[in-house]
Amino acid sequence: MTSGILRLITAASPGFLHPSRRQIVKTAWDARALRRRALALARSVEDDQESEALLAALAGCEVLRSSLLKAPLLLREVLDAR
Repeated sequence: MTSGILRLITAASPGFLHPSRRQIVKTAWDARALRRRALALARSVEDDQESEALLAALAGCEVLRSSLLKAPLLLREVLDAR
């Protein structure tokens, strides 16, 4: 799980310097997949502390995914369509 989060953050960082639709959407989908994996692990874990850590990772992935999909680069096309 830790390596997945590290990979997600590493992939998201260059996307903020030179954003592209493809990179933003790919990173959002990766965050979604990691969120789902964290949820599945949290449901199967017996230890409360480990479960809380997984839920924190789950929340972080969801916030990242949601923020990426609200990026101005993606929203600009919707506004131009009107």
